Amino acid sequence: MSQIVAGDDPRPLPKAPPIPGANLWDPGNRHKTLIALGTGLLSGNSFGDGIGRAGMNALGLEEQLKAERLARRPQREYGGPDGAFEITTDPVTGERTVQPVKQFADYATAKRTKAKDTADINGRAMAALLQEPEANRPAVYAAMLQHPDYYGIDPEHMPATYDPQYVANTAHMGMTVAQAQARETANTNAASLKAAREGAAADRAVRTTAYVDRSHALTAQGERRIGIAAGKAKTGGGGRTKTSPHNSDLSYLLQ
Repeated sequence: MSQIVAGDDPRPLPKAPPIPGANLWDPGNRHKTLIALGTGLLSGNSFGDGIGRAGMNALGLEEQLKAERLARRPQREYGGPDGAFEITTDPVTGERTVQPVKQFADYATAKRTKAKDTADINGRAMAALLQEPEANRPAVYAAMLQHPDYYGIDPEHMPATYDPQYVANTAHMGMTVAQAQARETANTNAASLKAAREGAAADRAVRTTAYVDRSHALTAQGERRIGIAAGKAKTGGGGRTKTSPHNSDLSYLLQ
C-alpha cells in the first residue's frame, strides 16, 4: 500500500472519477430503480401487494446505493503527532494522503503552552530587558518582537511597542513569591554594594588629596625653616661659631 504526503510530489494528483449519487433517480441509478419497481409490481399477488413489493424493492435499492456510495468514499482518519494530520485512504487504489490540519496543530500548541508558562517565558525576557540601560530598551524590545523564536517569547501576549510599565509589571511574573523576593533582595544587595564601593572610592580620593596637600605643606614648611636658618647664618649672632654642630638653627649645614 503506497502513501502520498501532500507537498512531497510536485505533480498534481489525478481527479477522482465521479461517484454515483445515492438518489434512486440519479442518471446512473434510474434503470435500477425502474427494474426494482417493475419487479415488485409484477411479483405481487394483487395490485396492492405489487405496490407494496415495489416500495420495498425501491427502499432496498436506496439502502444499497447508500452503502455503495459510502464504500467508494475516501476514508479519513486523524493521526500523527498530537493527532494533527488528516490521513485519507483511497478505497480503490489504497493510496494514503497525509495532510496537516492547521486547526489541530494550533490547538495542540495552545494546549501545551499554558498561561503560566507564557507569563514565565515573557517575564524572564522582561527581567533581562531591565538589565539594559533605559535608552536601549525600546530598540531591544523591538528586536525581541521581530525574532520571537530566537528570544523564546510569545509576542501575541505582549504590547506592540515598548511599554516601561508592562516591562516592570511582568518582570517578576511566572515566579513564586520566594523567587521574586530573592531577586529583589539580590538587586538591593547589588545596589548597596555598588554604593559602598563608590563611597569607598570617594573616601580614598579625599584622603589621597589630603595626604598630597599635607606633603606639600610639610615641604613648604621645611623650605621656610631652611630660609630662616640661612638668614641667621649670614647676619652672625653673638660670636657663636657658624660651623658648630651645636647650633640649633642648623646654619652650619650651609657652609
